[in-house]
This record gives sequence, structure tokens and C-alpha cells, in this order.
Amino acid sequence: MLPVSVHKRAYLIITMIVSLPMLIWTYNNASRTHRLLLYEKEVQLAKIVSALAQRLPQSFEEILRQENVFSGTNEDKLRALNRQLQPIVTEVAAWYPGHNLGYYSPELKVVAVWPWDNSFLGVKASDSSLVVYETSRMETAYLNKSTIPGEGPLLAVTYPLHNNGKIVGHVWADIKTEDIESEFYFLLFRNLGIICAIWLAVLMTIKWTFTKLDKSLVNFVMQVKSGDFDRVKLQEFPQLVPVLDTVSTLRQHLANEFERREKVKEEMIKLDRLNLVSRMAAGVAHEIRNPMTVVMGFIQMMSNKADAKWRERALVILEELKHINMIVTDFLSLARNKRVDKQLMQLNQIIEAMAPLIYAESENRGIFVSLSLKNALPIVNLDGKEIVQLISNLTRNALEAMEQGGTFEISTLDHCGVIELCIRDNGCGISDEHLDKIFDPFYTTKDQATGLGLAVCKSIVDRHGGDIRIESNLGRGTTVIVSFRAADSQENEGRDMCG
Repeated sequence: MLPVSVHKRAYLIITMIVSLPMLIWTYNNASRTHRLLLYEKEVQLAKIVSALAQRLPQSFEEILRQENVFSGTNEDKLRALNRQLQPIVTEVAAWYPGHNLGYYSPELKVVAVWPWDNSFLGVKASDSSLVVYETSRMETAYLNKSTIPGEGPLLAVTYPLHNNGKIVGHVWADIKTEDIESEFYFLLFRNLGIICAIWLAVLMTIKWTFTKLDKSLVNFVMQVKSGDFDRVKLQEFPQLVPVLDTVSTLRQHLANEFERREKVKEEMIKLDRLNLVSRMAAGVAHEIRNPMTVVMGFIQMMSNKADAKWRERALVILEELKHINMIVTDFLSLARNKRVDKQLMQLNQIIEAMAPLIYAESENRGIFVSLSLKNALPIVNLDGKEIVQLISNLTRNALEAMEQGGTFEISTLDHCGVIELCIRDNGCGISDEHLDKIFDPFYTTKDQATGLGLAVCKSIVDRHGGDIRIESNLGRGTTVIVSFRAADSQENEGRDMCG
């Protein structure tokens, strides 16, 4: 089983995590409920005074004239106004039970009131209720006492009554704050009850989950210890099944770890040998090239003096020596620390200078070549000799990949300061299994090849800080894309807002 301390600690932490947000939510919900309740009561009181004002048939003065008591005593006026207005107050009070409401005249004081009591007539309102005569607009206030004696504290709304632009009285409606608080606490305790029920349900669910987890972990540990993996025993907690599968997989991986490490060691040894061969080849290449140049010179001189038969054989020797020289050049190009003599150059100019040779080689093979060079291409820091070798290698690969009647295109593009050289052919293409190894030195799929061509291209591009990638579809053709940064690419980006 899980240690008791772990149980208690995890249960306590989860309980706090669950309880704290619920307490915060409860507090915020209580405050919000209180504000909403007060707002609802204010709206309700506003509706009451609005109803009273709208149902006033005419002004107080007109009512007194109609009752023929305009010049009578205040008591006669009070009774006359009450006969007209008390039914209105009683009707509105029936719509909104539990509220105090009525009509008020500055001269006669209370003229109609609910709840009805004859002793309330003529009672003066509190000073707080008379603020409406100063502001001339609806007022909402908390009062210590109502217009009706013995009522308070309460929430009251007063509304002025106008006649010919003058305030002739007001209507009021109020409710005890005690009633509001009672309703608020009822809602609060009801919500607290619901929240407590949810909280207890959550805690019980957590405890039940821990119990299931404990049992499942016991089964899990026993299976890991015995090595007998059975998913059925973990049905109560299926989340552990992926863990069990992972442990099983790890066991299998650990069993093969030694063999994998041995293979890695072999690959590292091969890589070290490759680096050693590359360094040795670069050193030996310098030693071979000088005497080979002398040999080629003597053979050239001897071929000029020999007869036709021996001249033909000398030319064959010269061709083979040129092939050896090309391989030596490729070896030298593989050296990462090879010195690069960069100059500001136009890539299009290099391609145009090579175009006659490319066209001639293509015609000999019966292949059509097209050039699509971007006008006004930005200048790039390039080593002209290395770029010539790069284009020669890529062009030769494209020509060798096609049969007679094929086509390939050499194009240049400018993508916001990134100059792209694209060489596209419709030859045999390269399968996916070879694409990952295509730039490895000495890797080739051709019968008579050194496997250095694309490795040399990669080295040249790396020395220029560029990028080379190959996109190919087997049986449909290959596209080689070489990218260089223009010398003024940063300035171009700021001006053109590229990227």
C-alpha cells in the first residue's frame, strides 16, 4: 500500500486545492448575490413609485378644485385628497406586497399611505425623504426611519411630482432592510448548503479514487516485480496500463541495450576512420597533384612527337590522369578547413560563363537545357572556383540521371535576400532510403563513381554559410536547391519588409 504519510499529505493538499477556490467562489458569490438583491429591490421600488406617479389622475390642486375644498381647511383638503388617492395606493400595494408606499404633499404632508392607518395622514416625512425637492429627480437612500412612524431602518425611493414645471409633491416606496437581509441570508445559506454538498461529494470522490489507486498500485508493483504483466488486474485504474506497457517496453530495451551500445561504438569508429581518411586524403592529394602534373606534361610532349597509334594511347592516358586529378580535387574540397577566397560576385555571371560548356555537354547526350535566371540578382560573397565546381558536379549528376531526350533547368531566384540556385531534372529520381545518406562521403548508387560529388557540394556550400537540400520523386526527377545569403540581405530586409 501507499505510505500513510503520502496518503495524508496528498489528501490534505488536494483538499486545500479544492477547498480554497470553493471558499473564494462562495465569498464572491455571496457579495454578488447581495449586490444583485439590493439592485433588484431598488428596481422594484422604482417601479412602485413610477406606478404611483403614472396613476395620479390630476394634480393635487385640480383634485381639490374638483372636490370644492380648494379654499377649505387643511383637514377637509386632506380627506378629499385621501378619497381620490388611497384607492390607487391600495391597488399598487396589492401588486407589491411587503412595501410601504404613498403620496406626500409639502403643504398637507402624508395624504395617502400603505399600510393604511388613519393616524398616518398628515404626518411629516423625515428630512432625508425631502431631498427630492432639492434635486428634482428620483432619489434612492437608506433611511433610519420611514415616513410611516415606527418603521426603520429601510431602503427608500422617492419620486417628485411636477405640475407646470413646479414640484407639487412626491410619491415614495420603501422596504425594511431587515427584510432584505433576511432574504439575502436565506439565499446565502441555501447556496452554502449546495456548495457544502458539492464539496463533500468531491472529497469523497477523491478519497474513493485514492483507495482505487492504492489497490491498483499494489497490483502494478507486484507485476513489475514478478515480470508477469496482466492488464486485466488494472481494470479499476486503466490509467496505469500505459505505464505498465512502458515498463514492459523498457525491460525489452534494457535487454538489448548492450547490443545497441556496441553498434554505436562501431559507428563512432567508422566516423573516426572517415575523418582520418579525409584528413589523410587531403594531405596526400597535395603530394600527388604535383608529380602528376609533371607526368601529364611529359605525356603531352611525347604524344606530340609520337605517331598516330601511340598518340591515341597517350590521349587515353591523359584522360585517365585528368580523371585522377578530378578525384584529387574532390578530396581537397572535402577538407573543412580549406581556405576560401570569397569575393563579391554575381551568381548569374558564373552560370552564364559556364553555359557554353553545359550546352555542349547536354547536346552530346541529347538532353535539352534551359536557363531561367532572375534579373538584377543581388551580389553574394563567393569563391568563384568553388562555385564552378559546385555547379559542374550538380550539372553532371543531372545529366547522368537522364536518358536521351530528357530536360533539365538551371534557375536562380531572390527570396528577400536569400539567393537560390535550383537545378531541376526529369531523370530517374532518388528513393527515400537513399536521400538521408546522399551527402555522405563515398556513398553512391552508381557502378562507376567515387561517391564524392554531392559530399563535395555539401562541403562547398557549408564553407559559404549556405544550405543545400534535395527534393526528389522516384521516376519523376530531382531538384537540388542551393541557398546563399546576399551580401546586402539585411539592408534588403529592412527596405522590403520581407519575412
